[in-house]
Amino acid sequence: MLKRAWWMFIAAACIAAVIGLMLAGGGLRTRPEKSNVPGTSQVGPADSDRASAAQPANPADEETENSIARQSPRHAVGEVEKNRLQQEQRKLESRRQQLQSQLGSLLRYEDAQLVVYAAGLDLPANTVREIHPKYMEAERHLADLKIAGLGDPHPTVKAQKEKFDELKRELDEGVVKLRESLTAQLKLLEDSPPQAKD
Repeated sequence: MLKRAWWMFIAAACIAAVIGLMLAGGGLRTRPEKSNVPGTSQVGPADSDRASAAQPANPADEETENSIARQSPRHAVGEVEKNRLQQEQRKLESRRQQLQSQLGSLLRYEDAQLVVYAAGLDLPANTVREIHPKYMEAERHLADLKIAGLGDPHPTVKAQKEKFDELKRELDEGVVKLRESLTAQLKLLEDSPPQAKD
């Protein structure tokens, strides 16, 4: 009798150990209890884990992902083109102001001051810049001849005077052409705003 009770105790202990191991390892799953409210159900631990895994961890992360998704390659290209146009517009505006200032000075100055200013402009096709040093040299040479005692009727003085007058005429023409060039450039800038590239 005692022996039989002993064996029953050992069997019960073994069964309890097996059941404990199965519960600990997830071997046995309890069925979720049905809710009395129609349309609802009791969510078990496993179902809760699956539901939480399906949902995003943070609503802010979901908003960021949606924002990135909305920025398509076409949108990015549009932003680059917009920035390019803005930079080009700023450059054109700066160039327009520079041309206006240069033209204003060419119209304001007169005679020698005008020639000196025009010669100081580092612009393409500015002939005044090239002619002015020759003009100054011819003027000095003519003055030296007169200081040496040669009068206006002297052939050397006459030749130098003709050279000086010719350079003066070229300078005047160069200033006029420079004004016309700057005016044309300014009109072109004002009539041609930057266009988007295809």
